[in-house]
Amino acid sequence: MRLVRALRGALRPVPLLPRAAPRHVSLQGRRQRVQYEHFRPQGRKSTSTLYVLGGVCGIGGIVFYVTHLDEVAYTGRSRVVALSESQELELGERAFLEVKSKFRSSLLPPQHPASREIQDIA
Repeated sequence: MRLVRALRGALRPVPLLPRAAPRHVSLQGRRQRVQYEHFRPQGRKSTSTLYVLGGVCGIGGIVFYVTHLDEVAYTGRSRVVALSESQELELGERAFLEVKSKFRSSLLPPQHPASREIQDIA
């Protein structure tokens, strides 16, 4: 019997904690609007940081666009070029050497008839 009483005492519902009292109460028409004061300001700091970050990225993008414009000689149109001519040539040389080393076993020697035929065409 003591065990049953002890278990009943342990299984009693725990009372809920009281809610925080509202800091400000304003009346609008018939309804009462309750506003709570937060410990930390909500949204103010993060939105200003996003605006600054967006502005910096936008200005940086415009500067990049304007400084990398190039005019095509044949058509006279403008285009954006991210690499200079020397960087483009270096990148092409690296890619050529990589492909050449990758397919070294399947390349034909210069004395092969198919290689000679292609040399004559080019």
